[in-house]
This record gives sequence, structure tokens and C-alpha cells, in this order.
Amino acid sequence: MIEISQEFGFDAAHYLGNGAAENRRLHGHSFYAEVTLRGEANATTGFLRDFGEVDAALKAIRETLDHRLLNEIEGLGIPTLENLACYIYARAKAALPEVARVKLRRPSYGQTWGRAVKLPASPEEAQLDAVPNPHADSDYLVRFTAPEFTTLCPITGQPDFAHFVLDYVPGKQLVESKSLKLFLASFRNVGGFHEDCTVKIGKRVQQAIRPKFIRIAGYWYPRGGMPIDVFWQSGKLPSGVWLPDTGVSPYRGRG
Repeated sequence: MIEISQEFGFDAAHYLGNGAAENRRLHGHSFYAEVTLRGEANATTGFLRDFGEVDAALKAIRETLDHRLLNEIEGLGIPTLENLACYIYARAKAALPEVARVKLRRPSYGQTWGRAVKLPASPEEAQLDAVPNPHADSDYLVRFTAPEFTTLCPITGQPDFAHFVLDYVPGKQLVESKSLKLFLASFRNVGGFHEDCTVKIGKRVQQAIRPKFIRIAGYWYPRGGMPIDVFWQSGKLPSGVWLPDTGVSPYRGRG
């Protein structure tokens, strides 16, 4: 008898009708579920269950929960951690009969977010995590700089390199930096045009945290003698917030 496990995460909001006063107010959490399958490996395939099938089943569950108000989820009941674990177990078991147990955890704010993860195979598989903004009552700017971004040319398969500067003014959430690093690294073995990569990154961050303002500047190193710079932004910069220059000079070679 063997066991295999797969994790998935999601962000959701809920409120509880009992317990501490803060639980009765609408609030959000990040959740991480570990689903374990138990059984015997298939003599022909060597698999207990193909991980592609596991990922597809868990993705369907995640999509019903992610960025949702859990109180509105049909069949969940009172959205406690216990009931949420039972909900995930029932749906995972229906899709994957080998499911033996579900472990659900909810990191507390301030807890170490580090966890053993593998590099996502593609941007579509990568997950951006959000954490509460400790200064949601103030407008301020957050900047991430990625000077060694790598991806592949979709035409030639040769590596392309870029220097990214990402600025945003957070609302209620911040993007968790480790998940952002893994998301950017997931482009390493995937082909994409400069314009697509740059705008995709900006939109994924926007989707994950819903900032008040976001801007991404992509400075691509030249291939074929021509550098390409791509800029995308969304939202309105709040009054009084300082948006510094990106600090990246136009590419001039040795000029």
C-alpha cells in the first residue's frame, strides 16, 4: 500500500456567526490543502493515479473556492476550517476514489510562509499568494525589481532576458514575494513574446491582489540587434503617492 499527496492553495473570505468578535466580521485567509491518495500502484502504468488527473481534479475544487465568499458556497455549511476540510474531502473523493485524507491549514499572519515547493512547470501552473496589507489605511508604493528574468523565444527556442520593474499601490492585500519569484521563474522554460510575457505578469499580479494602481516596465535585452521595451499599467495612481522613475537607462550598447 502506498500514498501520494498533492497540495493546492486558495484565498477566500468568510464570516462566522459565533466565536470571537473579529470572526463575526467579514475577513479573508489563505488556505493550503494537502490531499493524500492511498492504494496500490497499477501493474501496467506504475501509477497509483496519474498526477495529471489529480491536478485536474484539485484545480476544479480550487476554482470553486478561490476568491469566493465561503458563506455562499452551496453544500459547505458554516465555513469553519473543519467544514471546509470536509467539503474538499467529499469532492476530491468523488473525483478520485483513492483519496484517503485531507489536511487543511491556514497560516496566521506573521507566520513564516516558507514551504517546500517545486518550480512550477509553466506560468499557468504557478500560484501567486496574497497576504494582508498591514497598512491598508495608507497609500504607499511597493516596488519589485527582477534584473535577470529569463524566458525562451517562441520562434527560435533561444533564451531571452529582461530587466523588470514592477510597481503597485496595494489595497487590502500584498503579493507574497516568494510566490512572485516562483511565478517569474516559471517562464524560464516556456516560450513567449516579449509583449505577452510583460503584460501577462502585470495582469496576473493585478488579478491576485487587486491593487489600486499597478505598472510594469519590461526592458528586454537585444536579440538581432534590437532591444524591445514594454510598458503596461492599470488603475489610477492615488494623489500624493511618489512613483519614482524606474531607474533603467535606455539600451545603447557601447554608445
